[in-house]
Amino acid sequence: MKRFLPWLVVVFVAVAGVVVYVLPGAHAPMAAVPSVQVDMISLSPGSLPSQVSGYGSIIAGPEAEKTVTLPGAGIVTSIPVLAGQMVSAGEPIAVIAPDAQSIADYHRAETALVAARANRMH
Repeated sequence: MKRFLPWLVVVFVAVAGVVVYVLPGAHAPMAAVPSVQVDMISLSPGSLPSQVSGYGSIIAGPEAEKTVTLPGAGIVTSIPVLAGQMVSAGEPIAVIAPDAQSIADYHRAETALVAARANRMH
C-alpha cells in the first residue's frame, strides 16, 4: 500500500489539473463588465436663432499670405468665395454689415458733428 500512495497522489494531482484546465472559466478570472450611465431625453420640434453673435477675427488658413481682421463690430451677411478658392487683391471675401450698436453710435457721432458745426458758426 505504501508503494501505491505516491502514485495515487500523482494521479490525483494530474486528474485535478486536467479538470481545472478543461472546465471553462475555472482557470481564467472573470473580466469586469464596463458600465456607463445613459440618460435619454425626448426631442421636440423647435427653431434655431437666425442670428448668432461671436467675437474674433477672420483668419486665413495656414497656407495663406495674409490675415484679415475686422477693426469693429459687424455681422457677416455673405461669403462670396469658397474655401480654397484663389482670390485677387481687392476682391471681397466676406460682406460684413455694421451691427445695430455701430449704426446707433454712427448716428450719434453725426448728430454731435452737426451740433459742433452749428455752435462754431455762432
